[in-house]
Parts: sequence; C-alpha cells; structure tokens
Amino acid sequence: MLASRHLPEQVVKLMDDSEFAIETKYDGERIQIHKDGKTVKLFSRNSNNVTDIYGDKLIPIIIERVKVAQCIIDGELVVWDNISGRFEEFGKLKTLGQ
Repeated sequence: MLASRHLPEQVVKLMDDSEFAIETKYDGERIQIHKDGKTVKLFSRNSNNVTDIYGDKLIPIIIERVKVAQCIIDGELVVWDNISGRFEEFGKLKTLGQ
C-alpha cells in the first residue's frame, strides 16, 4: 500500500546488478468479500460496509463465479478499462457504484 512508483529502468539501476523481482502495484481499494450462500457483503479495510457502493455490480459476479457456499475473500478492487486495455486510476473506482 505504501510502495513508491519507479520506472523499471530506475529500479534496475538502483539494484546495481543484484537479482530482484518487480510486482506491479495496482491503485485500487482493499475489499473483503463475505459470502454466505446467496448473501454477499463487501467491506473496506477499515471494516466499513461498502456493499451499497459496489454490490449491484459485484454480487451477481461473485454468486456466479465463487462456487463455495461460504468464504471470505480478501483482495484489491481495481477497475479495468476494456477500451484502453489498462487499469483505471483510483478515483474511477468510486464511480463503479453509480
């Protein structure tokens, strides 16, 4: 969450020929999905219920794709733009529920 952004070329130079791996940091919102049968609730990292914000779009997908009856999924919610072929900036996430 607190990672800095650097171009891969900058990282190579900073690592001074040492072995390393790069992982892309996506700018989204951490979400916990609580599924109990057909009941699904979404929570922010601060335990705020955000089901009203994202539920209309996400709950049908979760019910269709998550085959287990009960689970908690912890992950990063990001918005993919099919037109540009990239993840959107963080601010676009809040418009998902509109």
